Amino acid sequence: MDIPLHRLRWLATSGLLLLAACGGAGTTGKTVRWAYSLPTSWDPVTSRTGADINTISLAYASLTRLDKQGNVQPSLASAWHYTPDGRTITFDLRKGLKFTDGTTLDADAVRAFFERGKSQSNSFVKDQLTDVASVTSDGPLHVTLHLSKPDYQIPYLVAGRTGAIPSPAAAQRDLARLSQWPVGAGPFKLV
Repeated sequence: MDIPLHRLRWLATSGLLLLAACGGAGTTGKTVRWAYSLPTSWDPVTSRTGADINTISLAYASLTRLDKQGNVQPSLASAWHYTPDGRTITFDLRKGLKFTDGTTLDADAVRAFFERGKSQSNSFVKDQLTDVASVTSDGPLHVTLHLSKPDYQIPYLVAGRTGAIPSPAAAQRDLARLSQWPVGAGPFKLV
């Protein structure tokens, strides 16, 4: 059966509008109810698709974020700077950050996330971190990525799930649980 292209477009658009309408939101007091597909994993390290950031960003904040024009903006990091050779980038974290489990989001937490992302056997961010040779905590609010070669895309990269930092305490307590119950520093806490 041959279907004209304009009908396929209409059918696809209608289906998307129907899906959007079915995913409606409602509020009751302080509770927000929102219907949306679940991510492949609530742990940014084991999340399998880039589209998961649409959901996991409810529970996690990333080091940076992109504005409407696609420009990198501060988020967990208030600023970042490269060394002149482009092989080192230091992120300056905002003061007073906490995860929803009450633990401090500091340079050690960010370093632990990147180390886990690089070394965990089932990591889906490992490939995005190939240029990161090592990570150091340079004080409580400064984390440095030492790169194997200059990579000026890092601030863009960490605006998504590759920079969505989970609580290392939650990961150490129960890594399997973290994939189902996120512990981040995003705008919402999953209960």
